[in-house]
Amino acid sequence: EGPGDTSERWRERLVTADSVSEAETMQMLQDFGITASDAVAAGSKDEVLSAAMHLGYPLVLKTAAPDIAHKTEAQGVVLDIADEAALSEAYRAMTERLGPSVTIAPMADTGVEMILGARQDPQFGPVVVIGMGGVLSETVHDVQFALPPFDATWARRLLDRLRFRGVLDGVRGAPAADIDGFCEMAARFSSMADALGSALTEIDLNPVIVGPNQSIAVDALVVGNKQEGTSNE
Repeated sequence: EGPGDTSERWRERLVTADSVSEAETMQMLQDFGITASDAVAAGSKDEVLSAAMHLGYPLVLKTAAPDIAHKTEAQGVVLDIADEAALSEAYRAMTERLGPSVTIAPMADTGVEMILGARQDPQFGPVVVIGMGGVLSETVHDVQFALPPFDATWARRLLDRLRFRGVLDGVRGAPAADIDGFCEMAARFSSMADALGSALTEIDLNPVIVGPNQSIAVDALVVGNKQEGTSNE
């Protein structure tokens, strides 16, 4: 299918769904050419273990309970699960506290944690956010805003305005991050936000892990505009 078909399919999904799971969001990102974690939704121990056989270890297990936006704060994330025994125990404990719905995904390599986001502004339409991500994103609030779509060169300009931009060059012996790759991802993300338009209320990729060789979105939250769907009927 062509780019227009991809946009139309996901626009329809966003305006009709009550919620879009993280696994589905990762698929949407991949459909728009954005490197994202191969997340699999599961709702039972058998499904979790089956997904693990397909994905391979080490893995991350996250709650997919619909009411939890900040999974880490709810202790709904278990990282670096090395084998089946550890996965079974992590799933049992998570199910007891947060229910059986989970997302399972490969562990990503380490790197600098960045954020890509988009919001629907009543005056301007979609506005893209680019900045430093991870657990510090709300503390340091080091972000830039831009109207989509934009290219990788413009993404680089936005990046160069960040206060903590130097972290991407490698600090304390860490390798330099693949800045060009991240800027290309940001450009594709901006094209997606532009193509989805009013169907998209909000999307956050936090973190996008920017390593020396690739950038990959490992956590995503999307909110569709269901009002848009009802108003068009």
